[in-house]
Amino acid sequence: MGIRRRAATTDATPQSVSTVDADSVHYSRWFNEDALVNQRLTWLLLAQGLLFAAYGTVAIKAVDACDDKADYLVSVLGLISAVGSIFAVLIFFGIGAAVAAQWILHGRRRPSRAQIGVHTATTIIGWITCLSVPVVFFVAWLYIPDAEIQRVVANCKAAAAASTPAPPASTPAIRRP
Repeated sequence: MGIRRRAATTDATPQSVSTVDADSVHYSRWFNEDALVNQRLTWLLLAQGLLFAAYGTVAIKAVDACDDKADYLVSVLGLISAVGSIFAVLIFFGIGAAVAAQWILHGRRRPSRAQIGVHTATTIIGWITCLSVPVVFFVAWLYIPDAEIQRVVANCKAAAAASTPAPPASTPAIRRP
């Protein structure tokens, strides 16, 4: 009787161990994708913060310069806006890839089970949140007033040109007879 019990135990153990190993691999892959989302959001927040700070600094310098240097600074503002929006789009696709990988992992591991993650609603809200952050930054870069800054610089240059005194007209030499 003791021998049968051991045989039954050894037969069940490899199967349960392989299920535990498969679950462990599944969850480690899921958490790896979560870590990738976290990394990409950190990159996005850091880069966007630096770009917004650079944009503000250059915009102030462009308005204060009020000369030909201001035109160059306004073009730099356009470059900063383009880089910020492109980076937001790239991070959106990176986060989307991680979310898609989690969806695929769920489908492979639990095809008959409807629940995703700890709870389906919280997982989907988390996915929507992490995907919406790059979208918000992209939209913010679209609404930054590059044209408004160009107009302020043009007005400043026009006011500076109007306030500078005209060069004295050359007076003709008076000839004495």
